[in-house]
Amino acid sequence: MARKSQAWTSSPRTWRSLVRRRAARAGAGAGWGTEDRFNPVGGALKLLQGCRDARFVLINRCGHWVMVEHSDYFNRECLGFLADTAEAAV
Repeated sequence: MARKSQAWTSSPRTWRSLVRRRAARAGAGAGWGTEDRFNPVGGALKLLQGCRDARFVLINRCGHWVMVEHSDYFNRECLGFLADTAEAAV
């Protein structure tokens, strides 16, 4: 059995800390549903506070799976964020 990376086997608290540190340096794009019961909108606001470059899209009548419930819109937003990020890096 292959050994997993330490980040994946650590506690959820450690994993969240790692994501926050990387997002703070590299920027983040996030889509959040207003009806997400697993991760309420307040969690997105915490993520945004720690990012130097963030794009946040709040989608009405959407639950936890933004990429499934609104796939076309989600894909357009992701591609736009990546294109903007790539232009800024050049």
